[in-house]
Amino acid sequence: MAKKKSSKEFSYDIKEVIGILDNNAESKWRKYLSFISWNDAPPKIDIRNMNLEDERMSSGITLNDNEADILTDLLISRGYGSIELLRETISQKENIMKSLQSLDEEKKDYIYEITIGE
Repeated sequence: MAKKKSSKEFSYDIKEVIGILDNNAESKWRKYLSFISWNDAPPKIDIRNMNLEDERMSSGITLNDNEADILTDLLISRGYGSIELLRETISQKENIMKSLQSLDEEKKDYIYEITIGE
């Protein structure tokens, strides 16, 4: 689903649409949570209204990994999120870490990164 757009000011490449944050199916404009690469840089988490059909977007917010972690922690601390999904995610991470215990550190980091995406 990668769409690429260039202008004099910037370029972007939507690497992955993670989800849609609103439920207004009647409009072409939706609020997306995506991984977007800006100006050929590594992709970052991005939240913004976009019209993917017409390849248009509004102002939004882009978060690096640390900022995304902080936002996640703040939302969880305020009671947002599904407890069941959190338990499942923690369990998956624990299982991956257990299976990596026998590998050297460089291999662990690489496998963890491509498996979990952090």
